Amino acid sequence: MKKEKIAVISRYPPHKCGIGIYTSSYVEAFRKNNCDVKVIAFEGYDYKDKNVFGILKNSSLASYIRAVRYIKKINPDKILIEHEYMFYNPVFFPFMLFLLRAKGYRTNLVMHTIPEYKNSFVKRCIFKIWNSTFLLFTNNLYIHTKNAKEKIARMTLFHSEKTTIVEIPVSERKVLQKKINSKKINLLCQGFIIEDKNYHLVIESFGSPKGYNVKIAGSVQEGSMQKQFDYMKRLKNMAEKHDNIEIIDKYISEKEKESMMKWADFIMLPYSNLEQSANLTTAWSFEKIPVCSDLIPFKEEIGNDKYGVLFRNGNASDMLRKVESVKSNKKIIAKIKSNIKKLKFERSFRKMADKFMKTML
Repeated sequence: MKKEKIAVISRYPPHKCGIGIYTSSYVEAFRKNNCDVKVIAFEGYDYKDKNVFGILKNSSLASYIRAVRYIKKINPDKILIEHEYMFYNPVFFPFMLFLLRAKGYRTNLVMHTIPEYKNSFVKRCIFKIWNSTFLLFTNNLYIHTKNAKEKIARMTLFHSEKTTIVEIPVSERKVLQKKINSKKINLLCQGFIIEDKNYHLVIESFGSPKGYNVKIAGSVQEGSMQKQFDYMKRLKNMAEKHDNIEIIDKYISEKEKESMMKWADFIMLPYSNLEQSANLTTAWSFEKIPVCSDLIPFKEEIGNDKYGVLFRNGNASDMLRKVESVKSNKKIIAKIKSNIKKLKFERSFRKMADKFMKTML
């Protein structure tokens, strides 16, 4: 059977971003599905994968033209573009797409976010170029809900031959399980420290009661992210009063993240709103129980405490009460973890890649 050739345009590790991690997972899944995959990524990174080529440079039109030439050289059967918040040059990128279309190539879009493009005619018009799109998750109030197609129509000038809403994939990880120790429960908050994640609620909830270890990990830079930096200082001041709370102010590598996830019993996601879903799917990939505020889309994704625990948004007391009720109930813990295992199987990257293969032009 002939291998299908796929060209992927995206960010890629070691570029430190969520899209890069998603891309590497999809590339691996496509290869398992008997595809020959080449990745066109950005300059300036030491790519270990011999089939990843650092060509693009956001400030260079020549780099986008080189990317088109490379695509023509390898002559792929399908072209997949990963997109979030328009991280490509808003002028050179559409020019590249027009060149590809002029050469007879159809392009497929994996859109991780549906941006607010009301006031940007150029960015809205970009969406007229693609022939098809796949939605993994949208921003703010939606992940993969029935409202996504309506939002595309409302927010963009999108005209596609196919619009397919695909569930958020969950990584296939080998999980080192450990039993929850009834004497000490480990709680982890991990990710960029931004104010709408309400991490202070975790300190308020679990700083005083005995029996909890808490880690809040992530980092922001002073100046460019001053509001978030000030919030980090607030968290540090709050944590100083409690011996059981550790603030880890640094970028967390994938290896460190894996170690932290294995350490944790519960993953705390006390968001006041949601711009992305990566931490939720990361918790599931390690088969850890997420504790989430009862907002959409958490409410949709978790269900009636089926794939995690929901507490009333902004309510530290309710967060503590919910964790207390679950931690000592082995039957509830076993049921949630069993549900997560099934979800992880049904929404693996390989299954999502298979859906892509059936839908791509």
